[in-house]
Amino acid sequence: MRSGQDNRMNELGEPSSRVLLVMALVWPGAGQCLQKRWLAGTIYAVGFLLTVIAAFAYGIRILSAWYSLIEGDITETNILRMHAWKMLLFFLLSIILWIVSIVDMCAVHVARRRKELQEPGLPGPGEDVRRSRS
Repeated sequence: MRSGQDNRMNELGEPSSRVLLVMALVWPGAGQCLQKRWLAGTIYAVGFLLTVIAAFAYGIRILSAWYSLIEGDITETNILRMHAWKMLLFFLLSIILWIVSIVDMCAVHVARRRKELQEPGLPGPGEDVRRSRS
């Protein structure tokens, strides 16, 4: 822990790794927004919201169809037309989107930390050492 500094922020005024990770776990896209990557954060957040809404919409349709079958309002053939795989597909897409947003946020954070910690005059990753000395 750095003495005299708020450990929630780094030297560049960006949130610490813990804050970013917690926010990314709470809602996809929140970590990107804390990194001031507004477009990526909005895409992840809205994409996640839409896939979750679609999964719940299919789930509600399936539950209402089963309830109607129990009440005797519809026949069993209508239930067979309800595809649970669509609900599961949207749920799986939301989980994948969540994981991708966490990986993206962590990759950008690590790249920024490397750049921040790199000493001036030293070659960066992938740079030719011979060219940087001349």
